[in-house]
Formats: sequence, C-alpha cells, structure tokens
Amino acid sequence: CTTAIVWLKDGSPKEIHTDQFESFFILEGTCDIVVNDEVFQLYPGDQYTVPLHASHYVKVTSTVPCKLILERRAA
Repeated sequence: CTTAIVWLKDGSPKEIHTDQFESFFILEGTCDIVVNDEVFQLYPGDQYTVPLHASHYVKVTSTVPCKLILERRAA
C-alpha cells in the first residue's frame, strides 16, 4: 500500500491499473474523476475508489488546487 497527500493544480493524465486499486479522499478543492467516460464530481469529504482495468483521469474543477489523500493498494 502506498499513501500520499497530493495537490493537483489542473489534473492528472489518463491511466489504467491492472494490479492495484487507486482511492482518492478529497480534503480541499473539487475535482471530477472520469472513469470510462463516466464523470464523478468530488467535494471535500468525498472518497472514490477506481475499479481495476478502468481508464481514468482527474480534472480539477475548483479555482484552488485539489488537495487529496491518494492510496494505491494491491488488488
């Protein structure tokens, strides 16, 4: 398991994980997580775990950087 606090100014590149789950817990700011073309709007206090083999990326929607706890754990 890897855990980090991350500040995203604009967003993240598209990626796919085949051997680990990726979870986001939003602390400040807002963002959209786009998973296989489905958009999930996240606000402070929200949590989302990306399913395995799903194409996904993050787009920051707030005027301030999105501060989040990122966790990656083995599937």
